[in-house]
Amino acid sequence: MRENRTSGSVQGASGNGRSYCEMAKSIGGNVMSRSVEEIEKAIASLPRSELKKFRAWYEEFDSSIWDQQIEEDAKSGELDALADAAIADHKAGKSKKL
Repeated sequence: MRENRTSGSVQGASGNGRSYCEMAKSIGGNVMSRSVEEIEKAIASLPRSELKKFRAWYEEFDSSIWDQQIEEDAKSGELDALADAAIADHKAGKSKKL
């Protein structure tokens, strides 16, 4: 999935982009004005076919957010200390072949 930040749509596994608004409507309207509990209830009430679509969309959405965070952390140097510690441990013989 690739997110299009300018249009607010997400390219899903099916190849068809669905806007955040379209996904919100499929779980019961304007997500921004709803509590987490209301969103949970709306998702729980989805028919199986829509729940399957939502799961696929959310998995890809969540992965793209995670990838973006890792990329930002790497660019900012936030991961440098962890990488240095891992390399030092490896050089000290503290790592195992997978």
